Amino acid sequence: MEDNLDNALKVEVLAEMLNLDRQKSAEMVETLAKMLEAALPEHTSIKRAGWFMSKTRPVSELSVQFDSVGYLIERSNKGTITAKHQKIVRGIALKSSDMTLEDCMNQIVEELKNLAEKSSSARMALNHFLEGRY
Repeated sequence: MEDNLDNALKVEVLAEMLNLDRQKSAEMVETLAKMLEAALPEHTSIKRAGWFMSKTRPVSELSVQFDSVGYLIERSNKGTITAKHQKIVRGIALKSSDMTLEDCMNQIVEELKNLAEKSSSARMALNHFLEGRY
């Protein structure tokens, strides 16, 4: 009896931990979407879920495109978040591969660094991005 109770408790704790991770990931995607939209609107595309008059409209899809690569972060209705790396040719995604959200974020940061090295206006926008002024 006690063993069954321990297993049930473990399952509940695990479910709660997964839910917290999902909430943190969702908040991270929301923050990233706001920051990228403000800093680099020409590179960023955001789709939101929910009714257009509702108070909260969470990000359902965040797309960031650079010269030859793009990153797509999608959130399903159930809250599952997936990330993809895309190969871009002439503005069209030809190849897409799954990746972890953490890897996706790291690669977006690398692309942002490269963009800042090439353009002074992008560097100014990214300074606002890093300072949280969005």
